[in-house]
Amino acid sequence: MKLSDIILFNKLGSGASGSVMKAIHKPTKKVLALKEIKVKNDALARDAIISELTMLQTCDHSNIIKSYGAFLTENGVAIALEYMNAGSLAGILTKIGKIPEPVLGLITV
Repeated sequence: MKLSDIILFNKLGSGASGSVMKAIHKPTKKVLALKEIKVKNDALARDAIISELTMLQTCDHSNIIKSYGAFLTENGVAIALEYMNAGSLAGILTKIGKIPEPVLGLITV
């Protein structure tokens, strides 16, 4: 997968370290989430990015988001991820409040 083959759409979210955009991979028509992480010039931030990339590349499980590749950008690193249309757990918490413990157990499993 090449970054030039990805078309960006709307912003899905953002945080202190970067943002996530909804995107499509032109050759396969696959919908993706493109997470861009701003690279800071500090060892702790670099180690965190390397750790996340390593974990994403080595995990192959149906319950873990798939990674389709990582790319260097002007501002940092972009990671092409499987698109999950239910939003984040934080977004769900905002909408419904507390999640009952039995449901959290199911999410964890």
